[in-house]
Amino acid sequence: MDFTRDLSEPQRRAVLHGEGPLLVLAGAGSGKTRVITYRVARLCAEQGVAPGRVLAVTFTNKAAGEMRERVRRLLGPDASQIWLGTFHATCARLLRRWPGPAGLRPDFTIYDDDDSRTLIARILKDLNIDSTLCPPRDVQVRIDRAKQDGRGPNDVPVRSTVDELAQRVYVEYDARLRRHNAADFGDLLVLAVRMLEQHEALREELRGRFLHLLVDEFQDTNKIQFRLIELLLNEPRNVCVVGDDDQSIYRWRGAEVKNILEFDRRFPGTVVVRLEQNYRSTRNVLSSAAAVVKRNQSRHAKELWTANPAGEPVKVVLAGDEREEAGAVARLAAAARAEGQALADQAVFYRIHAQSRVLEEALRGRGIPYVVVGGFRFYERAEVKSLLAYLRLLVNPADDVSFLRIVNVPTRGVGKVSAERLADHARAAGVPLCTAAAGAGDLEGLPSAGARALTALSGQLSSWRDALVEGPGEVARRVFDESGYRQALEDDRSPEGETRLQNVHELLGSIEDWALEHEEPTLSGYLEHVTLQTAVDELDGKAADRLPLMTVHSAKGLEFDTVYVAGMEDGLFPYRMRQNEEHDHREQTARLEEERRLAYVAMTRARRRLYLFHAAHRQLFGGVQAYPPSRFLGDLPKEAIEEAVLPGARQAAAWAEPQPAYHGAWSRGGPPRGDRGRSGPVVVRRAPRAPQQPWNDAPPPSVEQEICQEVAREAGLSFRVGDKVRHVRFGIGRVVDIEEGAEVKVSVEFPGWGRKKLIGRFVERA
Repeated sequence: MDFTRDLSEPQRRAVLHGEGPLLVLAGAGSGKTRVITYRVARLCAEQGVAPGRVLAVTFTNKAAGEMRERVRRLLGPDASQIWLGTFHATCARLLRRWPGPAGLRPDFTIYDDDDSRTLIARILKDLNIDSTLCPPRDVQVRIDRAKQDGRGPNDVPVRSTVDELAQRVYVEYDARLRRHNAADFGDLLVLAVRMLEQHEALREELRGRFLHLLVDEFQDTNKIQFRLIELLLNEPRNVCVVGDDDQSIYRWRGAEVKNILEFDRRFPGTVVVRLEQNYRSTRNVLSSAAAVVKRNQSRHAKELWTANPAGEPVKVVLAGDEREEAGAVARLAAAARAEGQALADQAVFYRIHAQSRVLEEALRGRGIPYVVVGGFRFYERAEVKSLLAYLRLLVNPADDVSFLRIVNVPTRGVGKVSAERLADHARAAGVPLCTAAAGAGDLEGLPSAGARALTALSGQLSSWRDALVEGPGEVARRVFDESGYRQALEDDRSPEGETRLQNVHELLGSIEDWALEHEEPTLSGYLEHVTLQTAVDELDGKAADRLPLMTVHSAKGLEFDTVYVAGMEDGLFPYRMRQNEEHDHREQTARLEEERRLAYVAMTRARRRLYLFHAAHRQLFGGVQAYPPSRFLGDLPKEAIEEAVLPGARQAAAWAEPQPAYHGAWSRGGPPRGDRGRSGPVVVRRAPRAPQQPWNDAPPPSVEQEICQEVAREAGLSFRVGDKVRHVRFGIGRVVDIEEGAEVKVSVEFPGWGRKKLIGRFVERA
């Protein structure tokens, strides 16, 4: 097979690169997945590299799944031997195979964020630390950040009393994870790195095993991930990293953009290939996004271009407030759906989760189905987590967090006092709660009813553990039935009871579906699959047609025909600076540059249509805010955009009176360096309509027309904006505007009479 066919010249150079370090700077929509998969396939099929000696890592299960499927189509069954997965899944695989050097047993449990927070809360209580001084969530963030930097409990800087208390919790948290035979997300990386650093023989074995390393989305790597790559790298330094510094948007969770900016300096002799042709977006979308990110100082120079048509102008829409903004988004989405565009091919982005509430209300009001990506996930539902906790205990009896979750689910007479006394005994004896429960009848001070229930539960867990050979689906159904959990949910007559029962049935179905997709399915494998799922992984394009709503951070790696970005205002996007950062020029610059990259990511998710909304006033952060338009809107090329003002904003003072370009938190101490030299108001200009229309022959309607047409359609009117209508007094005129309200009103231009605003039912199509 010719692995260079249909590749551009830069893509071909990357695929054909021989030995030594390779940096592929892949702009948005430039075909980086094709480059990675073709390079892997060529190494195996033409260069004679055994598939099992190739390691490829990325950041999401969705991306890994897509890469795996593409490689399978190129290589056939041999593709299954390639080590291909996310960083966390790859490290989990290493730890399962070599658990001893990491201080684990092969059946270890992976704790998700909720499990970790539960354990931290328990430790705070046991150590008599005030949870108002050290909230569990805050301590969890501190521990996560330490692990991102590769710091253990004794490596954390202590500068205050709170730091000291958090360190005490970290020490105990780390000890209990090992005692529970568990690892959290951060541990998967930290323990793998520690294992490779401390065990030279194993490190050399893995360096010899993996002849080629390939890393996708390299701009998102943090310190511990970069260290893992260094430890696995062989002597020829056959590492290919692919990424785009303009899409580095996870600094808040430890990502180091300097990993990609300084890669060629860290690895002398690096060959750099730039992928600058965008295959995804129209020219107007691409030029608008590029204009925003080009103002950053810390970036590799790239000149993105596309052979795609110019397409529709980017619509910059001013609404009166957040409700008019949400209503406009809902109407535009409904109108696009009526024209044949699926809701799943559209998406609504916002900077922070708090913006979703009004958008959801507007969509529900019009009966538009939607899904909030990154909101309350399926696997986080209480009834789902409870059954999963039962299953985790079958695999890992030392998992005390799971035991405490199900000890009285369903109700079996084990109250809080009984559970605490059992926990005290287990801690004193140094045994897991499961082991302590088996001898509950011999414990002093334990109520007899609670002791009998604990002993019975221990026996059930042992029986189900013996049934694991029957397969994950069968044992899950046995647990659901025999634990009494099914009966409890069936007896629940509350409005939510039926939904909870349906959710558990959905979980059981997912276990069986997963088992059918794997040759040797195990319950341990399924539980790891569930725990490593991300919010984006649950966005299934095959599901019912729903409009995705998400933060821009969640949108990374996705693409849609139409994108609506809400809240393009200074103070919201770019997001306002924290008070302690306002006087730190370096931090200001870094934050603003990441906000620009975030805007670039949002805009380049759009293939055909892009709407950028901002509001004259917005109720947010406990009050009504009047932010100026985002400075990013002022960077847009005038020939690529079209501005629209919705009815509620036409008299808004925020639009009528120019606002300063630097306003609010960004303005203190002057603008960051990347924005120096600008002055005057941020002006959004109405650009002439691009003459070339790529997707159809007719020029697209303006955003006002699109919204007005949807209003008219809902009101059952026989005419639209631009149609001729007849009025009994004014005669024949042309419709120029349609406004929503208790009575739909239309603005009509009549020869000799001028513009008149009339109730819609008093005019008819001429």
